[in-house]
Amino acid sequence: MKNLMLLWLCVCASASAEVRLSSLFTDNMILQQKTSNAVWGFAAPGEKITVTASWGAAASTVADATGDWKVMLKTPGHGIGKNIWIRGKNTIEIKNVAIGEVWLCAGQSNMGWMLGNTFGGEKEAAAANAPNFRIFRSAREHWHEPLKKSRDRLAKWSPCNPESAAATSAVSYYFGKKLHEELGIPVGIIQQAYAGTPIEGWMPKEIQMDDPRFKLLLADIEKRSKRFPKDKALETYFKELKEYNAHIAAGNILISPKRTRKPPMITKPANLGHQCP
Repeated sequence: MKNLMLLWLCVCASASAEVRLSSLFTDNMILQQKTSNAVWGFAAPGEKITVTASWGAAASTVADATGDWKVMLKTPGHGIGKNIWIRGKNTIEIKNVAIGEVWLCAGQSNMGWMLGNTFGGEKEAAAANAPNFRIFRSAREHWHEPLKKSRDRLAKWSPCNPESAAATSAVSYYFGKKLHEELGIPVGIIQQAYAGTPIEGWMPKEIQMDDPRFKLLLADIEKRSKRFPKDKALETYFKELKEYNAHIAAGNILISPKRTRKPPMITKPANLGHQCP
């Protein structure tokens, strides 16, 4: 198992020679107005990274020993049609950036239920046309420790149109639409919902250890996990992840006419699952 993990780390390292970004940073994205926004990604260790924006803001840093880097980029008041450039050994340009209000919409199945599956949702989605209402929706995903980036290779920002609206959580969509129309400025929603997750699963374990109810939950999770070897589950996961990445790289993004490929998930053992913090 250690060799498998080492191989995975080596593959990741070899792919990080050029400056890359977290998948949250794509064309059509939106940043929070009148503040400093975190922009982060990956590069060669020690590589100098400069981030500049068309509104005049700029920030620089040096990638750390693992190749991670992050800068804080200042934003003005709301606006559209902006660009951002990230420069290291290569240059990345992010186009059609908006600045406005950004909301994270997280939760369980009620937060994730798609607009297209609700009463009247198909009619609502068909009429959706709001280019400055931006939507970021990634596949349902979890891990047993914080990830530096999503493993969903297809996640990206999209202007609100019939296709993106229908696939978006109904709660998120109506919430974002109301804000966009009443404020009259760009609005972005980041949908990250996962059916069946308790609130404990969204928070670090360390901050919950003083709660006796949480200790009981954790003990139950560990008890149920003993029947399923962790090493075997991880080995299967990384095999499936390799297959997923190969399919996406080859352009095989559809499983069926209406279903796109998604990164694998671990459901057992429970201490690697979505209910564990």
